[in-house]
Amino acid sequence: MAAFPDTEVTVPPEAEGERLDRFLSRRLPALCPGLRAGRRLCAEGRVSVRNHPAQASRRLHAGETVSISAPPPVEQAERPFLVWQGSGLAALCKPSGLATAHIAGSSRPSLEAMLPTLLNGSASFAPRLLNRLDNETSGLVLAALDEEGLRLWQQSEDAGGIQKFYLAICQGILEPGSIRVIQSPLDTSKRRVTRVLEGMAPPIRRTEATGLAVLKGTGRQPACTLAGCRIFKGARHQIRAHLASIGLPLLGDALYGSSAPGPFRLHHTRFVLGSIAPLALPDWLAELPDVCRPAAEKWLDKGINGSKLSDQRGE
Repeated sequence: MAAFPDTEVTVPPEAEGERLDRFLSRRLPALCPGLRAGRRLCAEGRVSVRNHPAQASRRLHAGETVSISAPPPVEQAERPFLVWQGSGLAALCKPSGLATAHIAGSSRPSLEAMLPTLLNGSASFAPRLLNRLDNETSGLVLAALDEEGLRLWQQSEDAGGIQKFYLAICQGILEPGSIRVIQSPLDTSKRRVTRVLEGMAPPIRRTEATGLAVLKGTGRQPACTLAGCRIFKGARHQIRAHLASIGLPLLGDALYGSSAPGPFRLHHTRFVLGSIAPLALPDWLAELPDVCRPAAEKWLDKGINGSKLSDQRGE
């Protein structure tokens, strides 16, 4: 979505008593395509009525002036790149800081908006994203290139036939070789924070965390762990919430209880679907002690039954 300049509109008599978010979506659909977009603009503090920031629920009066400020300039994130393509699927590596999907009412760049320049579609099928990562999470995002690839992915995921491997830096200690399996149900409905519930979710919804290397604390930096996390059919914030529930939040993930400054480090580094197993290691792995990369490679290699490990980025 292209950026827009500061905008002002006067409330007409027929809009007397209308909610602000509804007014925005009805009167300025190009700028604000839907109620959620209007609420997002208000939450970002970019909508004023009579020169005062206004909430989405505010009732308007005829003659009032509604002002929408232009979005602040966005720093260009590192560009994503193609990792692998075949069988009607493609794997792209998304950098941290880039949104996966386009958000209505937002001018921020997204991987979804870049798909036409990264992948070749057809007249009958445009490339379609199959999974999402949080803005701060980097790594593999999958896209379907045709109906066959879409069916392959959906059927395999529903059956638990896809393994997804992440590397994470957690606050706290998980000894190398130790494995924690978290199978608690998650409540992701309309919440900024995913809640971990009591009980037992289906096995397909579990998170397996393996300690790979312990990193000693220095100064204000607490001791932490490089962990490998394996999931199957993921849910919103699954790894972040599950790790926090066992006292190992991502280092720098304040939303889930980390006391360290952000950003957090979480990278979707490999998925395995039959003989398909593309890999993209995170750049930040090179910043860690020398023991970390071999430990990560050994764990990832084991995840595909000992086949040869090769970083598809070619580094």
